[in-house]
Amino acid sequence: MPVIEKMERNRKIILAAGLVVLYAALSASGTVKEIVSPMTQTICMIYDVMKNMAGGMAALVITIAGFKWVGSAEDPGARKQAKDTIIHAIIGMLLISVATDLVKLITGSAGC
Repeated sequence: MPVIEKMERNRKIILAAGLVVLYAALSASGTVKEIVSPMTQTICMIYDVMKNMAGGMAALVITIAGFKWVGSAEDPGARKQAKDTIIHAIIGMLLISVATDLVKLITGSAGC
């Protein structure tokens, strides 16, 4: 049996098995809402953790760049690099905020 035919057969078997498992899970739980709710909570938890980590990292980068800026009294190149780092970190924080609000607006979910 050629390799492509085996792959196609295996794909069909996996799809059928997945549908059987999904049907069993749905019929055992009673409603789709009972399955989706824990998934939504988990996704929201991961979303919050990632957003908080990104904000914390941006604050840390701004703090370190601030120390570099203060410490580079006579070096204009280092001062410019620190200033650019602070500007880029602030832009990153704004992008994170706008992107999350835009996704919530498009999806119409105020859930997370």
